[in-house]
Amino acid sequence: MPETNAIQAAYERFKLEWMLAHGYTLKDLIDELEQLRKESPELSLESIFHDWEFEYGFNTEIWPCFEEFLDCEYREMEDRDDGQQ
Repeated sequence: MPETNAIQAAYERFKLEWMLAHGYTLKDLIDELEQLRKESPELSLESIFHDWEFEYGFNTEIWPCFEEFLDCEYREMEDRDDGQQ
């Protein structure tokens, strides 16, 4: 179970790094979510984020889904870590 938490934490960190690398900030994300919240005030923030992540993104640009992250970016991270030991 701890490994699952570590992988999820790595994915969350990857998403933040992806935003920065693509010129987006947390404020940009908040602004996007706020716009959707105004359009659908009955939805929870979690639902709004899910819809935004899978349907909108930053002008349709978004980080890889979790499965793609595991298959590509996470595997590369593990390979780098193995090479440093």
